[in-house]
Amino acid sequence: MPTMDRAIPGIKPSQHWRIASSRILLFLLVAILLSGCSNRQIYTAIQLNRQFECSKLPVQEQQACEEEYSESYDSYQRARDEASGGS
Repeated sequence: MPTMDRAIPGIKPSQHWRIASSRILLFLLVAILLSGCSNRQIYTAIQLNRQFECSKLPVQEQQACEEEYSESYDSYQRARDEASGGS
């Protein structure tokens, strides 16, 4: 019986873990969204996914990217409330 080659055409074997990780994160994000989670949980999942995507950037760009997506939910909510008139 022939062996099954799990290689993805055009993708280096060293990049397979990134693809698998991205799929897992996407699945988790969808699962969280469908499970009726709170806004805080959804915000956190999205921020974590964005931070993970930062790890794919060149090293010199990663820190700036991670800082852009490091705002806490409480800080985000305060800014959102202020922008909408403090409701």
